[in-house]
Amino acid sequence: GVVSAVGEGVTGFKIGDRVFSGKAVGAYAQYTLAPVDSVQHLPDALTFEQGASIPLPYLTAYRALFHKGKGVAGETVLIHGATGGVGVAAVHLALSRGLVVIATGGTEEGRQMLKDQGVEYVLNHRNDGYLQKVMEFTQGRGVDLVIEHMANLNLGKDHDVLVGSGGRIIIVGSRGEATFQPLTTFLKEVQIIGILIYSATPAETKESYAGIQAGIKSGLVRPIVGKRFKLSEASTAHNDIIHGQGALGKSVFVNIAE
Repeated sequence: GVVSAVGEGVTGFKIGDRVFSGKAVGAYAQYTLAPVDSVQHLPDALTFEQGASIPLPYLTAYRALFHKGKGVAGETVLIHGATGGVGVAAVHLALSRGLVVIATGGTEEGRQMLKDQGVEYVLNHRNDGYLQKVMEFTQGRGVDLVIEHMANLNLGKDHDVLVGSGGRIIIVGSRGEATFQPLTTFLKEVQIIGILIYSATPAETKESYAGIQAGIKSGLVRPIVGKRFKLSEASTAHNDIIHGQGALGKSVFVNIAE
């Protein structure tokens, strides 16, 4: 949105600036309050809808890939459910840092979108045995890192596509209990790590925003806006996130004034 007022002693922002924030209070509204350290300038190259698609997805993806996943250029990452808000963010950030990306999507439209974003290796996670393709893509080596949105479905199988030693599984979501074989965990020295962006330190958040802004400046980070809802449709939007099939970018609220 646009800054309408600034607090006493605030520097770096002025009335009229285009901004986005990851800690806005009461964001389901026309006006909201945000601490200055959570506010970022929104580049002119991005729309307000794209700005609304940045904070939660991209901060989550950055923390998963780099703070906890320790991903580095040249490594290979498998991103499950890569067509949603966090998935797209992980794709953009991984590619911007030189990682090789294998991504999955459940619809033809979503998979084409991933290819359009520059992903070379795209899989349909609705197909039986789709993870076998991961080993083919990596010439039998496996991936270094997995970004996992549905640990209850995939955690056990994720072990099978990791490298022989030192692979990392970063859990950013789950909808139930997960079953896996601990024998494989310790034989392959697998690290299973959960993340929560609200546990990030101020220094980590600052680094994340710097990395995201660098990606925006380079043109490699361009949020994909998915479904658009009016504020009066909030319950519908929440239901769609849980029960909808085939996410395509980040859902946002638009036309707040009704």
